[in-house]
Amino acid sequence: MNDITFNKLAELLQQVNRSFINSLDIDEAYSKFHETFVLCLDIAAPEVNITIPAHKVERETWYAKGMKSSRTLTKLFKNKGKHPPEHPASQA
Repeated sequence: MNDITFNKLAELLQQVNRSFINSLDIDEAYSKFHETFVLCLDIAAPEVNITIPAHKVERETWYAKGMKSSRTLTKLFKNKGKHPPEHPASQA
């Protein structure tokens, strides 16, 4: 949240009529405050969905360093394509 969105949120919250809070019990007052705050926050700083390309995702190696050139690793890579996606062998 940068200064611009923070200032916009502050302006929105200042414009809210809070006189109803005194007439409610504590639980109702908090619920109403929370509802109002979330509404103002959504207006000032809406949620943005981003997509990260698969080639930009850093993944940790799932095999031991000693397996880098072993026949076992080669077998694992060959067998990975033979199993359906939900099979534990293809989860690597």
